[in-house]
Amino acid sequence: MSLKKSTNGTQQDKLREKHAKSTKPTRKTTFSRAAEFLIKHQIELPLAVISTIGMAYLCGVQQAEKFLFIKYRDPETGLYAKGKDDIYFVSFWVIVFTFLRAAVMEHLLIPIAKKEGIKTTTRFAEQGWLFIYYSTSWTLGMVSENTDVEKNAPIENWRKVY
Repeated sequence: MSLKKSTNGTQQDKLREKHAKSTKPTRKTTFSRAAEFLIKHQIELPLAVISTIGMAYLCGVQQAEKFLFIKYRDPETGLYAKGKDDIYFVSFWVIVFTFLRAAVMEHLLIPIAKKEGIKTTTRFAEQGWLFIYYSTSWTLGMVSENTDVEKNAPIENWRKVY
């Protein structure tokens, strides 16, 4: 198909205009709108959940303990078993670390990046969070390892299959 010039422009321009008029703007799906909302409010939403669970615990609501404490302790061995209520504890800590990450990035690392004139502030904040998270985790792990009450415990206790 050869494209010939017309008085109002090329046929290719006309096809582009026709195609632009025929395509409707894409509508956002419910999932994409929900994801956008969660991203915009990644400090406020986790803080609300953490505060609600904390206040419920302080007010004596029994179900709040599922979120804050590990269950299924074996009194004989002192070890913990797996159980269906573990999902509450794990979910709570996922929410806590989501809040910590967003708060540290937004209120500490991004202002530092802007003050120092770093162009890629988001990347700087993400890398800074990883540095803070891993260095803190490593340090706490080393302290825990070196102050373990059962330091002379047999190695098979470390390798128990749960």
